[in-house]
Amino acid sequence: MRPRKKTIEYMLALFLFTVTGTVCSISVCFAGLSDGLVAYWDFDDCTPDYDGTDNGTVADNNNNGFDGEKIGRDGHFPPQCTLDTINDTNAYYFDGDNYIHVNKNTRLSDPAVYGNEGLSLMTWAKPTACDNTAGHYMITTGGYVPALDPAVWYNVHWTSYSLIYNHSAVYEEDRRFAFELKRSQDYTSNGDPGPYHYNEWIFSDEHPVDEWYCVVATWDYASMTMKLYVDGIHEGTGTYTGPPAPETALTQEQDGIYIGRYTWNFNAPYDTGRRDYIGGLDEIRIYDRALTHEEIRDLCERHVLIELSSFTAEPGNAMVNIQWTTEAEVDNAGFNLYRSESEKGEYIKINDHMIPAEGFPAEGAFYEFTDTDVHNRKTYYYKLEDMSLSGEAAAHGPISAMPRLVHAILR
Repeated sequence: MRPRKKTIEYMLALFLFTVTGTVCSISVCFAGLSDGLVAYWDFDDCTPDYDGTDNGTVADNNNNGFDGEKIGRDGHFPPQCTLDTINDTNAYYFDGDNYIHVNKNTRLSDPAVYGNEGLSLMTWAKPTACDNTAGHYMITTGGYVPALDPAVWYNVHWTSYSLIYNHSAVYEEDRRFAFELKRSQDYTSNGDPGPYHYNEWIFSDEHPVDEWYCVVATWDYASMTMKLYVDGIHEGTGTYTGPPAPETALTQEQDGIYIGRYTWNFNAPYDTGRRDYIGGLDEIRIYDRALTHEEIRDLCERHVLIELSSFTAEPGNAMVNIQWTTEAEVDNAGFNLYRSESEKGEYIKINDHMIPAEGFPAEGAFYEFTDTDVHNRKTYYYKLEDMSLSGEAAAHGPISAMPRLVHAILR
């Protein structure tokens, strides 16, 4: 079950919507999830019928200049636009041979701009493979391309932060998310004292493939604390205990940001240990501070309008009684019901007016609707749509029922 907010927060948020037209929860309105936001890619600018002939650009929706380039490896298509997402818009699918690269931007390593408070990485992820014990890298800030000139390696300090799926050196199908902080200092063969590398990992609980998850990692510089959250639930904690911690939370010497790609082993074919990501990604954010648990719950609930505990259709004589119960409702305006005569056919709205919301974030409600525009001995399919105050919609179902005369006799 996803976390719920307090009822008073819902009422105040509703007040803010009435007065200002702004749809938000209390922590979003007053703390502001734009506070410390470095880059944001919602992927809504992709085109579902994209044919892969043009690599193209992925816009930074934060208007901070961190636009990315879609790249296909060795003749492969770049990441493909998909409607399989968590918010009824668009996402990108990565097949292990493509990725998005955001070129190095010196502002990422400028403490005067971003300070040294910490860092947060956030993405919605739907992994579809877990066949690499080294993990599938979803987001990495930092990394480098090995240079031929050994002098380049002299006294190089760099740090990278990565969100990973299926990271395990023990067995392949680990199905956990991981947050990795990597600190390194390399020297040439003539240098002294020589290279060192240090990696710190923390892990989530296990989460199977082919489902969407909201994954957030935070790094607090003052306490050296790493945390990992899945669907708003805190699942992993660790403390950085390696070589001198990064002087800034974001990378100092880096090769930009990689989405869907591991940045050490650029040229290896997939079957020799490359760690690129396979699956869907959406709504990626990078912050220059450690988000609070409440802010993370807000981010992960943003696309979850309601939480259903039941959705049923009970047939009768020339009628179907549809019932649903919610456990929680966040910024929910109401519901619409749709009916079809085939499971994958066209669904027609059957309620004349929106069914108003009656639940709250901390308390759900029971709903009932009777459909009398049906015929006996025919199967009907129903979908439930919940609508947010801002107009976002999410669908549930379908469920089915067959009205029959016998139902009236048996009652």
